[in-house]
This record gives sequence, C-alpha cells and structure tokens, in this order.
Amino acid sequence: MTAYFIRRFLLIIPTFLGITLITFFILQIVPGGPLERELLKLRMGGQMQGGEVGPSGNNLSGGIEIPESALQEMKKFYGFDLPIHERYLRWLGNMLTLDLGKSYVYAEPVWDVIISRFPVSIYFGLIGFILTYLICIPLGVMKAVKNGGKFDLVSSVLVFMGYSIPGWAFGTIMLVIFGGGTFGMYSPSAASVQKILSTSRFGDR
Repeated sequence: MTAYFIRRFLLIIPTFLGITLITFFILQIVPGGPLERELLKLRMGGQMQGGEVGPSGNNLSGGIEIPESALQEMKKFYGFDLPIHERYLRWLGNMLTLDLGKSYVYAEPVWDVIISRFPVSIYFGLIGFILTYLICIPLGVMKAVKNGGKFDLVSSVLVFMGYSIPGWAFGTIMLVIFGGGTFGMYSPSAASVQKILSTSRFGDR
C-alpha cells in the first residue's frame, strides 16, 4: 500500500510537467498574443491616420511601416527573442513563484487586476452558491418523495432543459426579461433572431 501511494504521488511530477507543456505550447501557437495585439494597434492606428503602405514587408497590411529594429525590440520586450525552451523554463518558473507578470490588456500587474475584481467575483459567487442550494436541496427532496410522479417528470424535464441551454444564451434571455429592451441590445447577432421571432407565429404570442 505504501509503495502504491508513493508511485501515485510521484506521478504528480510528470503529470504536472505534461500539463504545463501542453498549456505553454497552446499559448504559443494560438494567434492573438501580446505581440500580435501591439502590431494590430499600430496597424489600426496607421489606417485611421491614413498611413501608406511601405516598401518593406513590415507594413502590416496597409498600416504604418514598422522598422525591423522596432519589431526586434518588441520581441525582446515580450521575450520572443529567446529559444522556445528558455521561454518555457522562464514561464514555468514564474508560475511556480506565482509571478503572473503584467496584463497585456490592462497594462497592470495581473495580481492587481485579480484583486481589484475579486470582491465582485466573491459577491456573485456567494449569491450563486446560496441560490443553488436553496433551490437544489428542496427540489431534490421533493423529487425523492414524489419519485415517478408528475412533479418528478416535469422538474426533470426543466432541469435537463436548463443544462442544455448555454449560460450566455440563458443570461441574455434573463436580461431581456428582467432588464427590459430587446435581444439586439445585448448581442449584435441576436438582431436577426429577433427579426425571425417577430415575423413568426411564435413571436406573436
């Protein structure tokens, strides 16, 4: 038993390294990293200012021309000038020391961003936790008492429907019902859905 526990415990190390390797390489190959974001900002800024296409290959598809030296400085700033194994070791070391670095979106330390939004997350998390148990415990008791009855059948159907609806879609519906307005106010793509419903027999009810 002791040997089995030790073997299972030692498996934590390769499992952890495997997870970090997969996570790191996914972050490397997925587009939309910090360098791409900065280049996109420059491209959009160049287009808004009427920038001309430069003769070199660093004109960002119609935006302002970016000198090669500036690109190299940006890569160095974000650590992309290092070999991939060195970037992984640096990233892993930062994760182990809980150094999350600076947010590319907010230009602030990640911990400051998390802490500033933590009270709101705790507030909604506690409300969701309390409401979940206030509903689920009585519902589970009633379903157990009336097992196989109409209440059990109807509640099961409603529960499965609730699980099948994506959270973002259900949230949008709740916003429209309790907050007023239309679907188009909360989602650009929902305008077409609203038009379909308004012209259908279902929308007239």
